[in-house]
Amino acid sequence: MKPVTMRQVAQQAGVDVSVVSRLLNEDPRLSISPATRDRVLQAITDLDYRPNLAARALRTNHGGMIAFVVPDFTSSVYAHVISGAHQRAQEIGYAVVVDALDPDLARTARRYRARGIDGALLAGATLPDRDVVSLEDLSIPMVLLNRRVPGLTRTACVDYAAASRLAIDHLADLGHRDVMVLSSPRNADFTERLKAFRSRARSRRVTTSTATAGGISAQAGYDTGRRILGGDGLGEVTAVFCPTLMLAVGFLAAAHATGVRVPDELSVIAMHDAEIASFTTPALTTVALPMAELGALAIDHLRALVDQRHPGPTVVDVAPRLEVRGSTAPPRT
Repeated sequence: MKPVTMRQVAQQAGVDVSVVSRLLNEDPRLSISPATRDRVLQAITDLDYRPNLAARALRTNHGGMIAFVVPDFTSSVYAHVISGAHQRAQEIGYAVVVDALDPDLARTARRYRARGIDGALLAGATLPDRDVVSLEDLSIPMVLLNRRVPGLTRTACVDYAAASRLAIDHLADLGHRDVMVLSSPRNADFTERLKAFRSRARSRRVTTSTATAGGISAQAGYDTGRRILGGDGLGEVTAVFCPTLMLAVGFLAAAHATGVRVPDELSVIAMHDAEIASFTTPALTTVALPMAELGALAIDHLRALVDQRHPGPTVVDVAPRLEVRGSTAPPRT
């Protein structure tokens, strides 16, 4: 069977072809009634119309492809962001390809441009500020995820400050007054969440200390936990805040290996949530963040840049959510 054309969709919906085209391309200047919009969308569904991306690329100089650049293919957090980005991209007629992070962003942009990729979403937490600021000057648009950098407008973030406040409020409400924070010098996007956590801790009369982890993985959490829990001990610390989920997973394993009982002797709370948090021992208390919504928002931001619009820094307007499980409890007496 021959593929359905845009003209056939227009005929079935009783509109001009230009209306169908502008609706599919989300032209903000298109003014049609809700009934007409519904009629066109129903015709697209009934006829199983699929846009010809190759023809669109020739007509608009856009290839219909977006890259999602990640430093870690195994991260469950990135998986949620990619899922949201993929769904939103499909809705607007784009495809998403996942690629590994190359620190040379100019080289990445040239490579994507040569392959017909219109733009990229960049999970670049490990890159220095001076490199990501260059996003404004690259040959294709890129949007930085989950990180704010002075002078950079091409960013899409969740509200890490609100999430950090939820975490400290939960610990303070349980009665914890001395909390250790795991940090990683390699991750620039830790800055906002840790700053907000410490600020809220001061207002709740909670003392915070910092332990440096070698990364954000479960292995880094385990190694850090073994060093802390198997060494000089915790002192007055009764709770640990992990800025990533996998750090907390590794830290819980270290607590088990060193005989530290969670939450009887030590409470553990993590930023981010995923299915694995319900299957650790004990199940991990987390602050869940709208990562799928972040992926969709980032796609919309990138689409605006491709269309030569400049929305400025954007933040997901869905609030973080506390998921209380078995790893937090009132402190030992």
